[in-house]
Amino acid sequence: MGSESSEGGPRAHGRRLRVLFVCRKPLAGQFSIERVFTDVADAMPRDIDARLVELPHESRGLVRRVRNLVFTARLRADVIHITGDVHYCALSVRRGRCVLTVHDLVSMQRVRGPRRWMLALLWYRLPVAWASRVTVISESVRDALLRLVPGAAGKVTVVSNPVGPDFVSVRNAPGDVEGSRRVLQIGTGVNKNLARVASALEGLDAHLHVVGRLTQEQQAQLDGLSVRYSHSADLTDEELRDEYARSAVLAFVSTYEGFGLPIVEAQAMQVPVVTSREQPMARVSGGAAVLVDPLDVASIRSGIALLLDDRQMRAELIAAGTKNCGRFSADRVSSEYAQIYRSLATRDGRGRLWP
Repeated sequence: MGSESSEGGPRAHGRRLRVLFVCRKPLAGQFSIERVFTDVADAMPRDIDARLVELPHESRGLVRRVRNLVFTARLRADVIHITGDVHYCALSVRRGRCVLTVHDLVSMQRVRGPRRWMLALLWYRLPVAWASRVTVISESVRDALLRLVPGAAGKVTVVSNPVGPDFVSVRNAPGDVEGSRRVLQIGTGVNKNLARVASALEGLDAHLHVVGRLTQEQQAQLDGLSVRYSHSADLTDEELRDEYARSAVLAFVSTYEGFGLPIVEAQAMQVPVVTSREQPMARVSGGAAVLVDPLDVASIRSGIALLLDDRQMRAELIAAGTKNCGRFSADRVSSEYAQIYRSLATRDGRGRLWP
């Protein structure tokens, strides 16, 4: 935790600023948003009391969503931060006290016609208009959001996702897993590009390990390839770190991401990375990854093979990656959020706070 604020915020009024992180009720296999904001809360400066609150209902169907809105309306704090995925809950937060985080706009790519218009209105346009401040996790998400809600430019701030402090290398020889040809793939959603990554490993002496639930179609695709593979799902943070530690390469070759947290997690664990040359993955990797065309199996194969076989390249990328992931420390990210919370609490000049 950082030092107490001397910027004239809530400490000047005799107590800590209270912030509630409102998190979705996760569906099976969901964990990323909750893990991010647990790390943010744990690293928050001492003048801010930040706590996570989980919504009582999964975000499915009208009745459950209305109940989530009612639950959110009853919350009391100096700042209510809707942490993502349940953007509509911002609409029941008292005006002037709401921060909204948008992680991506991938849902807009999945629907068409009237459903797309309704999604844009209830998940993006109205919540963004209502919130006092909006944070996005990358420049790419900012640009996409402002194309949809151009009038929000003055309230949108980029705050990256943090890499948790527990993601540190446990290897005696950085970057070397003795005898390992293990390639790690995080995620099985359509944008995670599993089919192309698996196809790229045909003909390579490698073992693919997939973290995430496989569909029947994905299982059949993997079984139809001459590729050694295994998979796991619903991992704890400790189990996920163990998967990084056992792997020689992370293949994170998504076709779309809001940020790409596994890139910096792998770098923190001293695992060399192959990722997409598209944004935001290229920017997040900070020049410390092999960049490939996510739509070209041959490009993916070449990148993975390079890191499996070239020890010098591995060592160089591991050193650069260790430096790059420092940009995304929990302390730094929490400090950026803290500045936003303090500005909301003091902008009327009287520091009025909830009892």
